[in-house]
Amino acid sequence: MGVPLIFPDSESPVANLSSLTWIFPTLWWVDGVGLNEFAEPVYRMGDENYVFHEEVCASYFDDGNHRALTYFFDVSVIETTELFHENVATVLDHFESAILSSSVAESTDDVSVYPNPAVDRFTFQIEGFSLGPELILSDLSGRTVHKWFVDENVNSVVYNVPENVQSGLYLLSAKSEDRSIVRRLQIQR
Repeated sequence: MGVPLIFPDSESPVANLSSLTWIFPTLWWVDGVGLNEFAEPVYRMGDENYVFHEEVCASYFDDGNHRALTYFFDVSVIETTELFHENVATVLDHFESAILSSSVAESTDDVSVYPNPAVDRFTFQIEGFSLGPELILSDLSGRTVHKWFVDENVNSVVYNVPENVQSGLYLLSAKSEDRSIVRRLQIQR
């Protein structure tokens, strides 16, 4: 026997997930897990006739410093490409919201990033204070993709998007002595 489907936990911290089925009638490679004090269930095994019905097979860990979503099954065998992409988009939306809500120290209208989406270059402009020593482009996982060093007392700079940066959503961050700013930048190649 294998798992015919998995379904989102009713209290899942990742909202709007769909139940998942497989390219096979059932899936044999799904692990049930116990959770530590920081982890929450995301997906459970089903259906109600399955011997391990409601066992946790995906978890979300958040200890205040780190966040991780772990699937204990192979996502490459999700039944349709559309269902796979829907699941990935939902998870990315969750992490984007989590990153932005914890990263944006101050949200004001005195920061502009344009054009957005950018193709080859963009302008980063700040009213009322100078950029810090660097502007950092990060992917949504927080990995630094590129750094630009900024001359002192500059508040508007046009940057070229490095050729190795692929299309996608990124975060731009700049700091001064008393302020930290994070803005989204979409690169569209």
